[in-house]
Amino acid sequence: MTTIGGDRIIGAAPAIVYIYDVVEQRSVFQNRPLADVLGYPADAAVRHEDEWRLLMHPDDAARFPEYRRRLAALGEGDHALFEYRLRDAEGGWRWMNSRDVPYERDGAGRLRTVIGTAMDITDQKLVEARLREHEAALSNAGRQKDEFIATLAHELRNPLAPIRTAA
Repeated sequence: MTTIGGDRIIGAAPAIVYIYDVVEQRSVFQNRPLADVLGYPADAAVRHEDEWRLLMHPDDAARFPEYRRRLAALGEGDHALFEYRLRDAEGGWRWMNSRDVPYERDGAGRLRTVIGTAMDITDQKLVEARLREHEAALSNAGRQKDEFIATLAHELRNPLAPIRTAA
């Protein structure tokens, strides 16, 4: 019987796989550093919540306390999703999507750690924005076409009206 090592599987995952201690507000494990995704040097490890919240977009940081409350209320088999932006080494924003599930609880049943994945979804967000722009342009073109056809239909029904109003 062949066994597959969990470390090899986690190492090959395209997402950042992590275990986060919600009590101590720090990362206990990451298969690869978040700094790699953001383009920071390897020694710029982002492990504590205070460190990565400094990188978080202010709008998303304002939503984070509510996300933490949702995490604490998760039951077994439940998961929570959080989309947020982090500042990369070049000063731009990278969109991330985290999915967290309960991992360990303390003796009183309170959530102690979550296991989760974080995916860089920046490219997806850019494509979605382009699609919205194209949709708006098509909608505008459709309105212009409808106005043109309405004007043309009116002119065809009443071809002498411009001459009469000019006289």
